[in-house]
Amino acid sequence: MLVAVSIIVVALLISSARLLLPYLDTYHQQVEAMISDAVGATVEVSSMEAAWHGAGPLLKLHGVRVLNDGGSELLNFDHGSIGLNLLQSIRYRSLQIGNLVVSGVKLIITRDEAGKISVAGLEAGAAGTGDNGDEALAQRQADNQQALLHWLLIQPRMAIESSEVTWRDLKQGGRELHFSNIAFKLRNQGNRHQLDGAAELPTHFGRTFSFAIDINGDLQAQQEWRVQGYIEGAGLQLAPWLEEQAPAGVRVDKGLVETRLWFEWRDAALQRVEGDFSLQQLLLTSVGNGDQPAGEQSMNVDLLSGEYAWKRSAAGWALSVDHFLLGRESRMWPPSRFSVATSTEADGAQVVEAKLGYIDIDDLNALLQMSDQVDERLRQQLLAFAPTGELREGYLHYWDPSRDNKQDYRYTLSSRFDGVGINAVGKLPGLNGLGGHLRLDNSGGYLALKQMSGEIEIPALFRSPLTVTALAGELYWQSGEGGWRVESRALNVENGDLELSLELALTGGSSTPEIALLATFDAPSVANISHYLPVGIMSAASVEWLDRAIVGGNVSAGQVVFYGPLDHRFPYEESPGLFDIRFNLTDGILDYAPGWPRLEEMEAEVIFAGSGMQINAVAAKILDADVTQVSARIRSFRAHPALLEIDGQAQGHARETLNFLRRSPLNARFGAFTEGAEVTAGRSELDLSLQLPLAKLPAKVNGLVRFEGADFYLAERAVDILDVNGELHFSETGIEVRQAQARLLGMDSVLRAATLP
Repeated sequence: MLVAVSIIVVALLISSARLLLPYLDTYHQQVEAMISDAVGATVEVSSMEAAWHGAGPLLKLHGVRVLNDGGSELLNFDHGSIGLNLLQSIRYRSLQIGNLVVSGVKLIITRDEAGKISVAGLEAGAAGTGDNGDEALAQRQADNQQALLHWLLIQPRMAIESSEVTWRDLKQGGRELHFSNIAFKLRNQGNRHQLDGAAELPTHFGRTFSFAIDINGDLQAQQEWRVQGYIEGAGLQLAPWLEEQAPAGVRVDKGLVETRLWFEWRDAALQRVEGDFSLQQLLLTSVGNGDQPAGEQSMNVDLLSGEYAWKRSAAGWALSVDHFLLGRESRMWPPSRFSVATSTEADGAQVVEAKLGYIDIDDLNALLQMSDQVDERLRQQLLAFAPTGELREGYLHYWDPSRDNKQDYRYTLSSRFDGVGINAVGKLPGLNGLGGHLRLDNSGGYLALKQMSGEIEIPALFRSPLTVTALAGELYWQSGEGGWRVESRALNVENGDLELSLELALTGGSSTPEIALLATFDAPSVANISHYLPVGIMSAASVEWLDRAIVGGNVSAGQVVFYGPLDHRFPYEESPGLFDIRFNLTDGILDYAPGWPRLEEMEAEVIFAGSGMQINAVAAKILDADVTQVSARIRSFRAHPALLEIDGQAQGHARETLNFLRRSPLNARFGAFTEGAEVTAGRSELDLSLQLPLAKLPAKVNGLVRFEGADFYLAERAVDILDVNGELHFSETGIEVRQAQARLLGMDSVLRAATLP
């Protein structure tokens, strides 16, 4: 029965309220007073009207001002509506507001230098700058802001529509952002405050921006806040948001962003941020670095996207980025992951741990060159060396016991790398196409070379880059108080010209670095030997001779021994140390001097020792004669001029001696003797000594020919000298036969002959 009566009473009250609504404006002042009591501040309304909405009346207000206790305006807005909760009003015997909607609000949200946030109406905010140094006015303004904030936060439900908001950030130099056509909702229940909203942004800022924030705690005690929030931006134009800011000397001039983030604030600090982003058409420009004018360098990034998570811990913080993509200049990074974490140990030591999935060195280098955090010397080095390649599976662990004592830090660094290269600069070598794995720490490191398909450039030694098709081996190094040491127990290099295997040790410290190197090599052909000549320590004439002289042949059992100090005394002509390269040459061809018959089918040992060369052949051909022994020697390629010395012995048909004279520069001296001469029988042995300057200087020749049973016909067979047995001496100055047995005109004869001066 009681319930039925209550229902009837409520129905009657509601019906009565509906009947009274058209006459509400008659009680204008009374309604203003009731609204003021309900919202907790003085409210002035120019005009009002009422309608029934759902289960209760809806008051529509026009020209609304909200005042504080002193009569100062806290807020004004064009239109508003208040939903009255009739049942709650009956229950508590006072006006209970349901939904509060305001339209045409102008707000200033300010973050001061300390990071504290305040909210004020636009008019109050403009007046509150402390004009003429009036501290009382400034204090009143601060009180008004606090009163406005308090009023906003005691409303159970409030919506703001078609409004304007100005964000003023004093912590960032007073920069302001203006937003129009703002709509957001505020819900308050005790110390819990929920705010969400959205805005259509000005064209130059982007498309839309939305957010949702859930705050638990007394808003006057920010250190007690517990906040969770969400922010989303669509089509954001990055440049105007940053307003010419240039972190690390790099300014964003263009970029379109899609982003979402979730965050948590607790214990007066940001605890967690996670989200995703997609950035397109990014244009970065340098603002000036050292001698580099502003805007001289720029970088276009087609795509930058990923998912990130940042979290604070008791000891530090951790950041990770997943599914990271970067596209630039028609190149796209593979999806990768980055992470970095910092912590402080109980004893105060700082620890940093970082992991990276992939880095394109070209892109990193381009960005570093733009940054003002890189000193000018390093920037110029990056520009000159132009490092390239890819880093994968990188890892860094850094431990610093004290920020005041940098000498005790420890680190571990490791990474895979592919296609790594740097330009040769000055005397420093360059390379490209290098792949492998690197690990290093304070005491040393390890480098495993797995692959290489590229080139090595050592301009201080070689005239052109050396091609490498395969490279494998390991390098170790150590450092300490006594100095450093680098060594490789097995390093293998291959290309189309040679196969090389070496062991290496480098040591250094306070004194000159020293090297100890032992290598073996084989080469199917010496046709390209000129590529491997150390021209940096050779005279131009020596290089020219070697380019021409070693024409062909196969190399086997090659060996390199190199030890000594790496200083100006290399290649150790008169100082401790050894530089020795030697190999066996088979089926070789030595074109030792222009105009002289070549040595062919040569079986020899070739030695480069110090700055000189020695060739020792045990077999060869010179024309059709068999060479039984020959040596070719250049004592120093650094000599001016370098001198080629050849000593050899050959044997064969007697006619080959005549051919040798005819087909060598000696023909210019002895042409009259050899012209019309013919040898039809007999054998000969030749001992020859040549001194050939590698310059435009005359050669010195000393030769001895032993004839056995040789038959000579002279002057078109007009004269015959048969069965010649004896010796013929020749030099660059002439020919001499001292005593030879022969048959001349059918008679036994003793021959003596010499060229006239």
